[in-house]
Amino acid sequence: SALQDSALPAHRLEIEVTESWEADTQVYTLLFKQHCRATAGQKKKEPFTIPVDMALLTQGAGEKVVLDTQLLVLTDKEQRCTFDNVTTKPIPAFLRGFSAPVNIHFNYEDSDLLFLLQHESDGFIRWDASRRYFLSLVNADLAGEASVSSELSSKKIKAKADVITEFLEQGLSSQQGLWNEEIDAAMLAEILLPPGYHFVVEQIDLVDVKALNQALQGLLENYACALGDVLEKTYTVLNSQLQARGSYQPIAEDIALRSLKNACLYLMLQAPTAERISLAEAQFTNASNMTDQFAALQALVSCHDDASSGVISSALERFYQQWQNESLVVNQWLTVQAAQNRSDTLNTVKALQQHPAYDETNPNKVRALIAVFCMRSPEAFHAADNSGYALLVEETLRLDTLNPQLAARLLTPLTQWRHFAEPQRSLMQEALSRIQQSETLSKDVYEVASKSLGENG
Repeated sequence: SALQDSALPAHRLEIEVTESWEADTQVYTLLFKQHCRATAGQKKKEPFTIPVDMALLTQGAGEKVVLDTQLLVLTDKEQRCTFDNVTTKPIPAFLRGFSAPVNIHFNYEDSDLLFLLQHESDGFIRWDASRRYFLSLVNADLAGEASVSSELSSKKIKAKADVITEFLEQGLSSQQGLWNEEIDAAMLAEILLPPGYHFVVEQIDLVDVKALNQALQGLLENYACALGDVLEKTYTVLNSQLQARGSYQPIAEDIALRSLKNACLYLMLQAPTAERISLAEAQFTNASNMTDQFAALQALVSCHDDASSGVISSALERFYQQWQNESLVVNQWLTVQAAQNRSDTLNTVKALQQHPAYDETNPNKVRALIAVFCMRSPEAFHAADNSGYALLVEETLRLDTLNPQLAARLLTPLTQWRHFAEPQRSLMQEALSRIQQSETLSKDVYEVASKSLGENG
């Protein structure tokens, strides 16, 4: 069906939306332009049928006012929608309920995004407003307009932190010392954390890896600092509440509280102190379930404090000793180390290749270590000395003789070479060329490499 046809990957189907509001006629107009990026074998795309569930919001007497709600069905490449009797310029909310898997490009003001985050009732809109707000800070840094540590960006980071702090304090407002059930802990866990590299890189036309890494790390650290003590307060209340409930229960309420608690712990370790590291270590040691234990391990591994290296090494070793006979858990153990966004992660990966837990003929182990390294450790994978790409070339050619399908999928990060700035662009292209020129290459890998190298940028 046409609706099924619209369900494309969000990074391929884009909708650009522009607005106009005429105060004298009280007419508000939205112009939608859809665009689907060309793919190999299909340079021209016909318009898709796209359902856009939307609302127009404005502020009145300190609260939101819903001016209009509509389910728009876009069927043309360009489509205009007009709203009458709009007495004040509204804030549009697109894709309520995630009505279509598309990217909406709209020039929101920062204040509009904070308004949607605070007042919109739809969970997707709030989550989307949060990530858009963070992304605007990253984009300003990359464009040279305002670094994430500048006074302007610091004020914007504090404004977002203030909104989140208000939500958290509302959750802590119960006189019983328990989380306020009226505050959605699961939603807060989703909007608390900034988006990671994997999401942000999809939103940028030309990626400068070094600049992007610095922007994301700086944003994460400054945001964690701006949140301050409310993270510990929330963590302490949720941790005590969950411990008082006794044994682990996989019920929705507990899952939500654990998610928020562990999101707070992760952020605390982005602005680490000895006390915060001790909290993470205590959770790791005393956890009654793997969710909490692994979350503590992830938080510790993400910590960039040199003083925590001994604690991290100990936790990794203890986790392996405890779970070494559980293959799927060992995969997670490999993944958390391969995903470290540090300059020396390649050394960690090479050491793990020699570890008894790793089996280079096991597809799941290869994905857990090599694929994760290539996708989630950009600082090391995209190193200017070509070492990260060299590892992928070596592994692709080795696997091609054992499992051509896996080798072809493993190659995906290099096929994105046109998406990157120099020197990564040329180095990735050269790595692909080395693979393509191998005399014993399988049809699977050859097709992926040659198609990527042969496409017109």
